[in-house]
Amino acid sequence: MLIVQFILFSLTGYSLGYPFQSDISAQIYQSFRAGNAKELVKSFSDNISLTINKDENYYTKFQSEVTLADFFRANNVTSVKEIQKKLSASNNSYLVYELKTSNKTFRVFIRVVESNKQYKISELRIE
Repeated sequence: MLIVQFILFSLTGYSLGYPFQSDISAQIYQSFRAGNAKELVKSFSDNISLTINKDENYYTKFQSEVTLADFFRANNVTSVKEIQKKLSASNNSYLVYELKTSNKTFRVFIRVVESNKQYKISELRIE
């Protein structure tokens, strides 16, 4: 019976961290597509490394929300395309997007870590 449960768990991806894919990656994609900083920061760690156009700093969730809201106000999102995704059960998961706005096309890098069985964004770069 244990072997059957292990095989089922393995096939569904739970042992590989794939719940991350359906939960946080979809939330991140939708937040970027809508240009919604408030929704995006719900996925953030308490403190985050945030880089926007080579301006890098560590921010709290609140500071990040204000900074990202300013970015989205200045750059209306027209499309988001997933370029790369590496998912793992270790703290080595990331997403890469191409973010097209009314002004420019940006490359977005997002590092995700697991904390207390929840995936959170620890680093976000928009360049």
